[in-house]
Amino acid sequence: MRVKIFMLSVLTLALVGCGEDKVPTKAVVARADDTGGKKHGVITVSREPSAEISCTGSVVNVEWDASKVGVPTKDKAEVQIWVQPVSGEPLLFVEGGMVGQAKTGNWVNPGVKFVAKLKSDKSVVDEFVVAGKKC
Repeated sequence: MRVKIFMLSVLTLALVGCGEDKVPTKAVVARADDTGGKKHGVITVSREPSAEISCTGSVVNVEWDASKVGVPTKDKAEVQIWVQPVSGEPLLFVEGGMVGQAKTGNWVNPGVKFVAKLKSDKSVVDEFVVAGKKC
């Protein structure tokens, strides 16, 4: 009987130890070297760890924090995130406060550029070009 209780205790402790919430963290998407853009680090792009940025399109999470040092801030300032596809005209993706995030559809591929602009005067505070093999 003692052996059964001991074994049950060991198994219970083993299961409790394995029951940690190991939620996979987001993998950061590399920023392509773009010498023409501003580099404030306002925009970060992440993806699911199991997904890669591909030419057929990928879903990513775009986050911005324009409240960082070096970025001009105004009371109740808003930021717009524009998307410049590899070919085509820039499109407004999302707008919001100085800090925010938004998930894209399955259309991001290497070479796509995200541009953060202040809504008030359209000044560019950061540009992020998705790195990867050219499509």
